[in-house]
Amino acid sequence: MQTTLIGLAVIAAVVIYIVMIYNKLIALRNHFKNGFSQIDVQRRHDLIPNLIEATKAYLDHERNTLTSSTSAEHARQLYCEAMAGFFDGKAEEVPESGKMSVLNLRDALSQLNQLSPLLKPAIIDACGHCVLSDRQVSPREYDILRLVADQLDCPMPPLAYTR
Repeated sequence: MQTTLIGLAVIAAVVIYIVMIYNKLIALRNHFKNGFSQIDVQRRHDLIPNLIEATKAYLDHERNTLTSSTSAEHARQLYCEAMAGFFDGKAEEVPESGKMSVLNLRDALSQLNQLSPLLKPAIIDACGHCVLSDRQVSPREYDILRLVADQLDCPMPPLAYTR
């Protein structure tokens, strides 16, 4: 008799456990359905041409932005900002980009060589970013960057070399 009661209690506990799991699954299913019923999903094939036109307009905008940002005036402004650091912020001392000589390069390299060894790799990385600004590396740019890295006793950064 006592084993029968224990057996019935175990069976009742298993049945109650199964009912609780079933109720939990039903609650999760209802929660899932309720979440998706809040979203009004429409598959509208007639809106695809509008999406294509918006994408084309965005592409044109990005192309114009890229073209204007790489214009000669922008390059001149970047050159003056970069060179101002070598001449204590005096714009009249900044040499014209077309009037640079080997002597100017030697003087600049000697100034850079006097920097702390911790700053030299940062200079080389900055030069690498400048070289990669147009997403291609010419042999001349690569050779100049290699020369500067050698003069500063720094490792050459990895560059995607294209001809």
